Amino acid sequence: MSAIRKNQAESGSKWPLEKIKAMIRGKEIFFETQWNSKTGLVEVKKEGEEEWRSTGQRADNGQKAYASACETIHGLYGFSGVDIKTKV
Repeated sequence: MSAIRKNQAESGSKWPLEKIKAMIRGKEIFFETQWNSKTGLVEVKKEGEEEWRSTGQRADNGQKAYASACETIHGLYGFSGVDIKTKV
């Protein structure tokens, strides 16, 4: 691991991932996702809010990060009336 990457990992750099569009009970809502290099976990927050929520799952590739973020959105809002539309 390069010295720069090692330093970023130790300091807990946040790497932005895809935005996700979801229809929640008929309302279009966007979510931001990021990868925390210190913990290795994916984090999700509703656009416009301050609080990031950890998915509790490590992600080593983009596909796993997206799936983890979608699971977290369903966990927050339930499965009924929640339709994950697409990456933005």
